[in-house]
Amino acid sequence: MTDSSDDPQRQRKFSRLRKTEPRALPPLNSLRAFDAAARHQGFASAGAELNVSPGAISRQVKLLEEVLGVELFRRAAQGVELTEPGQRLLGLTDSAFEILAQALPQSAPRGPLSCQVSASFYLRWLLPRYQAFRAALPQLKINLDVTSTADAQLQSADLSILYHRFAGDVPDAVTARSERLFFDGSILVCAPSLLGRRKLPLPLSALAKLPLLLNTPDGWDWRALAAARNLRPLPLSRAARFDIDDGSIQAALAGQGIAFAERRFVSDLLAQGQLVRPFDLPSASFGEYRLHWRGPVARRPALAQLRHWLRDEVGKQRP
Repeated sequence: MTDSSDDPQRQRKFSRLRKTEPRALPPLNSLRAFDAAARHQGFASAGAELNVSPGAISRQVKLLEEVLGVELFRRAAQGVELTEPGQRLLGLTDSAFEILAQALPQSAPRGPLSCQVSASFYLRWLLPRYQAFRAALPQLKINLDVTSTADAQLQSADLSILYHRFAGDVPDAVTARSERLFFDGSILVCAPSLLGRRKLPLPLSALAKLPLLLNTPDGWDWRALAAARNLRPLPLSRAARFDIDDGSIQAALAGQGIAFAERRFVSDLLAQGQLVRPFDLPSASFGEYRLHWRGPVARRPALAQLRHWLRDEVGKQRP
């Protein structure tokens, strides 16, 4: 008696049948909605990318959560945050959609990517990680343009990493082709030598007597801090002024005054005791750093690789 499993004709028949069987996948529209919402960390920007309403994105995400039986997002005051299952799923959807995009007839352009980054982000965050960056992405060809201006023009570069102030509840440059790297979390810091024998923490009234350091010519973040904490107007007219964060941080290290600095930019200096936090104040968030990209590079594997690396590095430094 012949075993049917040894019959080549029968095997070909079942092979054809298996190819026609539906795959056990969640709804693809829901996966697309989730992928966009996860990348933008918000339903409004995801809706703009897919040309649907934020409510439609929310409904698709809810459907996907019901199908998978897990919660993918946590609702936060400023957008949404991925849960652990959501982070795992984003890794899958990001890779899957990138593979599909690369396989489509219209291939993306090749060559080095031009990347524009703000000077403070480069000096205080990227430069200390540059060797790790090159080791993790040895094949990535990228030309860096470090700029000290906040109004750098994205159209002149394939990518940009810039700081954006909040306009209401959203930053002033949210686009469909961008994603948040991290919220601003600024803190007050100074060199121990500036304080002498003063006992910490200092009362907030001491701000009116100590020298202040501005990291922008207009001191907008200091004014926002004073408004948020109901402080009297600060003596900003006699403060030293810089046009990048790194300038005020270097001045603080030299004992010249109090700097208002992004905590990720000074965490190593605080750990080493070169800077201290003179006031018992939580970090303040008045904006965020965002990665932007132009349409022609959206399908390039290099962009996906860079985004994955940035996410991992930012995740390592979560407070």
